[in-house]
Amino acid sequence: MTAEAAVLNEFRCAEAAEYRHGGREGCLKGTRRTVLDEIEHWTRDFDKPPVYWLNGLAGTGKSTIAQTIAERVFAGGRLGASFFCSRDFEDRSNLHFIFPTLAVQLARRYTKFRSIFVPLVQSDPGIIHESLCDQMEKLIVRPLVKSGISTVMVIDALDECKDDEPASAILSVLGQLVSEIRGVKFFVTGRPEPRIRVGFRLPPLARATDVFILHEVDSSQVNSDIRLFFSHRFLELKSQRQGLGDWPTKEQLDLLCKRAAGLFVYAVATFRFIRRQNGNPRKRLDLLLQSPENTAHEGKTEFKPKTTLDLLYLSILEEAFGGDEPEDDLKVRSVLGAVILAANPLSPSTIATLLDLDTGDVFPLLSSVHSLLTLQQDTNLPVRPFHKSFPDFIIDPTRCTNARFHVPPPDYHSELAIGCLELMNRRLQKNMFKFLDGLANDEAGDLRKRAEGNIDRGLRYACESWHKHLIDAKIAPTRTAKIIFVLNRFLEKKFLFWLEVLSILGTLRDAVDALEVTAKWLEVCRDCALDEFPEFIHTDPGITDRRPCQRLPSICHRIFRGHQHVRCTYLSHGPSAIPPDIDRAALVRAVCSSLDEDCARGPDLMGSLYRGHGIFLQHRVPQLVAVQQVHRDWWAQDGDRNIGCDNSQTGQIPCIATVFQSILHFLPWKSLVNAARRRNGYHLGPPDRCFSQHHPPRT
Repeated sequence: MTAEAAVLNEFRCAEAAEYRHGGREGCLKGTRRTVLDEIEHWTRDFDKPPVYWLNGLAGTGKSTIAQTIAERVFAGGRLGASFFCSRDFEDRSNLHFIFPTLAVQLARRYTKFRSIFVPLVQSDPGIIHESLCDQMEKLIVRPLVKSGISTVMVIDALDECKDDEPASAILSVLGQLVSEIRGVKFFVTGRPEPRIRVGFRLPPLARATDVFILHEVDSSQVNSDIRLFFSHRFLELKSQRQGLGDWPTKEQLDLLCKRAAGLFVYAVATFRFIRRQNGNPRKRLDLLLQSPENTAHEGKTEFKPKTTLDLLYLSILEEAFGGDEPEDDLKVRSVLGAVILAANPLSPSTIATLLDLDTGDVFPLLSSVHSLLTLQQDTNLPVRPFHKSFPDFIIDPTRCTNARFHVPPPDYHSELAIGCLELMNRRLQKNMFKFLDGLANDEAGDLRKRAEGNIDRGLRYACESWHKHLIDAKIAPTRTAKIIFVLNRFLEKKFLFWLEVLSILGTLRDAVDALEVTAKWLEVCRDCALDEFPEFIHTDPGITDRRPCQRLPSICHRIFRGHQHVRCTYLSHGPSAIPPDIDRAALVRAVCSSLDEDCARGPDLMGSLYRGHGIFLQHRVPQLVAVQQVHRDWWAQDGDRNIGCDNSQTGQIPCIATVFQSILHFLPWKSLVNAARRRNGYHLGPPDRCFSQHHPPRT
């Protein structure tokens, strides 16, 4: 062994970080052509910036591409060194090993570099312990400048190195010194985590960097590559196993590609699960496809040694939030819960509004796990999970084994339901769109523009989606008491304002679904309350009456004949009499005609009008009071009209008013909340002020 070789062998570095170690596989031939061709062109064109960042979310195939680039550039005689970071190894996750390791590889590759590097190390053996800036300047920059070498270096998965700096320490140093070494290229891959993004945005480095965003590649291209991967791997498997014939079918292959949804690591894990030794591949594929909504099998399958999707997700969460204070865990779960449970994708600003947080708190939290999400810099643009396997993971306690990050859906649906209801209780008000009295919707100009000007995204989501969270909310004493309180206030104080908003948004049909969901949820609450609070039976015997949803048709007549709750509650918000420009007789005829056309039983006023017949979509909600007044007078004069539920020739049509009235009149609101208060000590305010005084006596 020569003296130079001995120095290189004894110099402390991460030997296994080179691309030839670790058994990593490159891209399958024929896949990833666009990105590979672009990167290879960059390595040859020295008029291009000296740094290239392959930016990709977790599982998009960055390391596989880095491996392929290293192999190709080495084959072309231009690869000087490579460092594949890994959080699983102490030396490969330590920033202070990167420049020494690259330097040793350069010394072994180039004689000129070695002749400069070896004397330097002999004269200063403690350089391994110096700052990153000194390491790069002495071990990389000086020898390269003196030797005049032109080369390419690859650094993969920089995000897996431990780094406490707000901007990546390595990238900060690279930005300061890269301009001093002409003819040298640095190819870097990493997830878009905060410190990596901030590092590449530092002015010196930003000007010297090309960026390729891997998760923004055209989806059809990615899906085609994944199909090619599956086809190739199944051909290999069939050559090794007997009796597989024409398996899998085209339909099965289509389903596998659909499940992968652009995530290469998911495709790899899927195939490894199917081909597992001592297993029947046909049965294992059938097992996957029989549960299309479940990704547990793939999540627990190793896609590389000792690494599964579940462990990958858990490591990202622990790295992002593991050092936070325990009291911050609830906020982390709440924000992630809003991302994965939202009925429609929400923006960071909307999440902040619904959870009563600052956008300045929500966006940095989401940025910490950017590698799992599609997140834009604009806080008003929606954020969503990059792949379905992440929501599946975080809601399953057998997969997300760290309770700090587990998001039980019932708990966080409850939180979102409460957030929506509280937001509507704060923000909804009379005539939010500033219409003149008597003005029809179609006379008001551009309704969409009016809606955008008066209803922000958070309030719109709350109005359209609160019931979608309510139906899945957890039934637990404290949480249920809170929901009942805000729900009762919403129905008594904000109901018509909510209908007005839905009318302008063109989503009034949702009102029927929302109120029917509410009735069903309250039934469950009542049933649970009987078990949880047996004293209900003594304080409120009416609680054991037949369930309201089963009684809606039969109680419709009683509600409209005797109890005008909506009219009484909202009389102050609308005209006390029919506007003079409305023909009373014509209005009654319009209502009758609408009911007759729809074959609806009884005074299904809202039900018929919300479908577009009659006048509800033409005139604003405050005038509904006048319509109900006419309607009440009409039924008082013609009380013999058949509104029972025995007429087999007519079909019951969902009715907003019917469901709404049943909720207010036929459920034991006060008893439910008072019992919850007594059991949990939850303060909801004076009971007599929390509930309407218009409730009729039960019969």
